[in-house]
Amino acid sequence: MEDAQLISGMRSKGLKVTPQRRLVCQILDQCDSHPDAREIHRLALGADEHISPGTVYRILHELEKHELIWRHEFGGGRSRYEKADPNRHDHLIDKETGCVVEFDSEIIQNSLREIAAAQGFELVNYELNLFCVKAKTSRTKAVRKAAAGTRAGVYK
Repeated sequence: MEDAQLISGMRSKGLKVTPQRRLVCQILDQCDSHPDAREIHRLALGADEHISPGTVYRILHELEKHELIWRHEFGGGRSRYEKADPNRHDHLIDKETGCVVEFDSEIIQNSLREIAAAQGFELVNYELNLFCVKAKTSRTKAVRKAAAGTRAGVYK
């Protein structure tokens, strides 16, 4: 059986793959959402009733330190995590539900490059999190039409 992406990443960074680290990596590899540490711990308890919240936090910190996962602050007083992804994407966060929509917009990327260049800089990286509420139905169609051609995925 082939190792999951995060476990392979740990090995490539020379990190020891303990049963607890393997479990947290498997949860993150299989997760389509942006879970917080409590959710990861809750899921881990299904496979290891002795894993502690502290162990989960330490594993997440180690994975983040080695740039295998990204930690996000989407509000609500909790950090949320996702696997590090070489494909550039941004986040739209529904302020009412906490739902996260991943999207990729060349228009935004080009605009940011132009802004940086106009100030004498070259854009090397950025993070964009849009905090939103659902649009009124009369405006929703126009917003959707304007967003046509944008790659997006919805995650809780």
